[in-house]
Amino acid sequence: MSTVKQKQQNRPVISVVIPLFNQEDLIANTIKSVISQSFSKWELIVVDDGSTDMGVDKVRAIQDSRIKILHQTNQGVSAARNLGVKASVTDLIALLDADDFWKPGYLENMWQLTQKYPDCGVYGAKYIITYPEGGGKEALLNGIPQGLWHGIIDDYFALAAISDPPLHSSSIVVKKEAITAIGGFPLGVVRGEDLLTWAKLACRYQIAYSTNILSTYNSPTSPKVVNPRFAVKHSHQDIVGQELYKLKESAPQHLLPSLSLYIALWHRMRASIYIDMGLHQEALKELITAYKFGGFSVRIFILAMITLMPPILAKKLRKASRYIADLKRTHHNS
Repeated sequence: MSTVKQKQQNRPVISVVIPLFNQEDLIANTIKSVISQSFSKWELIVVDDGSTDMGVDKVRAIQDSRIKILHQTNQGVSAARNLGVKASVTDLIALLDADDFWKPGYLENMWQLTQKYPDCGVYGAKYIITYPEGGGKEALLNGIPQGLWHGIIDDYFALAAISDPPLHSSSIVVKKEAITAIGGFPLGVVRGEDLLTWAKLACRYQIAYSTNILSTYNSPTSPKVVNPRFAVKHSHQDIVGQELYKLKESAPQHLLPSLSLYIALWHRMRASIYIDMGLHQEALKELITAYKFGGFSVRIFILAMITLMPPILAKKLRKASRYIADLKRTHHNS
């Protein structure tokens, strides 16, 4: 076989982009999960977002010619992902966070999905969520067939409004032309930049999906305990909400009802964070907005009651609201 043909055969067809900021304890295992893939035609672009620990050294110590390291001053995860996408040499971008990992068949499964649904712009897969205190669960997805399934998601927002996020930044492959067309990941957003990106993509491109679980998201927060680090990332300036409102002006007509429900979900999420931060007046404002977009729900009613209660009672009712939310989500899945 000639050298030219050999190079063509080994040429990457998927670019893996990992943004890295101070993850020296986890980044080596994350990269090893890429190297162990049964599908080998990839390049890996690690974007160092101004790390101050030894994470970059851990990457350099891994000997694999397919790995590239880019550097930027600390500008946030969106800027890091955008730089990685820009530097990629393939038409397909597989995103992976520096503290998550893939099982060996992940890229092969996603590649097959791109071949079965070539007209789609986005490809997602179900994932496992693990928690700091141990344990975890499968992402709960309501409205799609249970068991092993693949197909096209007709209405992303309808699915997302009653599920865990169907798309996650470590279980998604997107065409480079699609992520570029929407302007990449939004800058200046401290929380929800990924959810906004998926929403923009869902308004313009078809999404193919697989329920084959081959990736793990290591959540920094527990579903039962408020994590101060997570709350600090919350911003009073709701850029995501403002951008979602703009999407309603240009989204396809058939997506408008479910997009409204998705916007309501976003404001309920913000209300929950405000409650956990002890900012009940701000939470109540978010709940009023959620009601305007999504109408009345038991969840909104309970959260509104919490904002009007003394702190001790509010804490107890907050626990009850989480329990009811879990029951409701499980009921949707049955």
